[in-house]
Amino acid sequence: MPRPSAPLRALNLPPRCPSAPAGPTQIADPICTFFFAVLVLMTTRGIIADIMHTLMERTPPHLNVAAVAEAMSLMEGILDVHDLHVWNLSMGLPILTAHVHIAEAADADAVLRSLEAYVRGSLGIQHSTIQICNVAGAAVAVTSAGPCPGASSSSGTAAAAAAGGAAGDSQV
Repeated sequence: MPRPSAPLRALNLPPRCPSAPAGPTQIADPICTFFFAVLVLMTTRGIIADIMHTLMERTPPHLNVAAVAEAMSLMEGILDVHDLHVWNLSMGLPILTAHVHIAEAADADAVLRSLEAYVRGSLGIQHSTIQICNVAGAAVAVTSAGPCPGASSSSGTAAAAAAGGAAGDSQV
């Protein structure tokens, strides 16, 4: 039998024999570890679900995209809302992007202001990018979202070009 190491000799403990029967402490340790693991899994389940929700870039659970699109479509001067996307960039930071077609006589700046007020006030979304397009599909207020479907390669109206494209970007 090998000699016990120095710490064991100092404590006057007998060397551990691999064939010795399991004592109560050898059984209690794995049982306590199992119960602790179950406790950790039960208490972190909600946070893991939130993290997965954010990583999968799902729509925030308190928002209904169809209802948001309908509410936006009912605003004055708006003909159509499409390419509406709402997702969480991180926990508690929802993002909204949309293309909005407006009537020919509608004021793009007024429509954008009313959309921003709705998105920030009613939905609680502080970061949004909304692209305003006229009936023909040409971008009236240019944003980082790109041209509306069917729009020509022009950058929109002179007012949007003079504003440097910032008129339609409602980012905070």
